[in-house]
Amino acid sequence: KDKAITGQAVTVKIKSHDFKLKTKVSQMCQFSNCEELIHVTAKKILTNLLDSSDEQPLSLRLMGVRLSELKDKNDPSLKQRQGNILAFVRGEGSNTQASMCKSNTKKYQCPMCGFDAENLAILNNHVDKCLAGNPLDDQTDVGTNTSAEEKCPIC
Repeated sequence: KDKAITGQAVTVKIKSHDFKLKTKVSQMCQFSNCEELIHVTAKKILTNLLDSSDEQPLSLRLMGVRLSELKDKNDPSLKQRQGNILAFVRGEGSNTQASMCKSNTKKYQCPMCGFDAENLAILNNHVDKCLAGNPLDDQTDVGTNTSAEEKCPIC
């Protein structure tokens, strides 16, 4: 991270107790140097390797993770052209790496009244109340920063 180098391919290589080697590579959607994203990708590869092994449970002698297809973070060819569905659902535009590497402080907004909720469970509860036409209590919804004056106008 300090040198601003990013990579796109994550490789996991395992050696079993009987010295058999298995290697699997996975391409990430975009170049990244985010430890969390690389970890999640490597974990999926490792799980796939272990599940597809003939020997169950597989005893490992050695395991390695490598990031390849490296580029400088400031390389103009790294500008993302298209986002993915996860970033869209989270409302983060096309910056998927930011979604994995930065803490998500996004507020979720009720599509009917604009009520701000801190998480999807609170939003779902509020939307149910909006659809049912039940008024909100005098207190705020649990877990939100919305004051009593900022109640849903529909409720």
